[in-house]
Amino acid sequence: MKKVFYLAVVALVVLCTGCKEEYTTPINPLAISLFAPAGNGSTFEYADARSNSEPTFTVTVSDFSDYTNTCSERKVYSQAITYKLGGETCTVYSPSCIEDNLAYIKVNVPHVGVIEINMDAEGKSTNWTNYEKLNSYDVNGVSYPDVHKFDYEIGTDVYHFFYAENIGLIWVYDNQQKVSMKLIGNNILH
Repeated sequence: MKKVFYLAVVALVVLCTGCKEEYTTPINPLAISLFAPAGNGSTFEYADARSNSEPTFTVTVSDFSDYTNTCSERKVYSQAITYKLGGETCTVYSPSCIEDNLAYIKVNVPHVGVIEINMDAEGKSTNWTNYEKLNSYDVNGVSYPDVHKFDYEIGTDVYHFFYAENIGLIWVYDNQQKVSMKLIGNNILH
């Protein structure tokens, strides 16, 4: 009788662990909207008023991949997106297997360099300063809705970034006057 009871308990445990639903912790949707808004073949054309070597240029999104990372717990995953922007690798992913809507962002911004940001579920980050959300912002005669402005320190310089939801970077300039790059055209594909 003890053997039958023991086998029944083992079978029940195996059955319960086998029935666990798969779950993927999603990336913060705002992080995707700002830092991974476009798929393969999308292009962004910029003008950099401070560049002598490349005053206007186009960057293309390639190798876009939306996938999941396996967590240590069985059937639990975290969402991840990688892509190349102008040949440079960019990553936006959920750094947690238990908390939804977090984001780790590492993007290479042309003419600027790499920015790394940890974003919480409300879309806030301790990596940037002077953050504000603007209802709209005009760049080169185009009015972009839902623009997020933040300052980010790289070395001894402070960069001022303007990212529009579902578009990406629309303007960046720095205090040392090395960069003043504005979006002049785009073709966003999904």
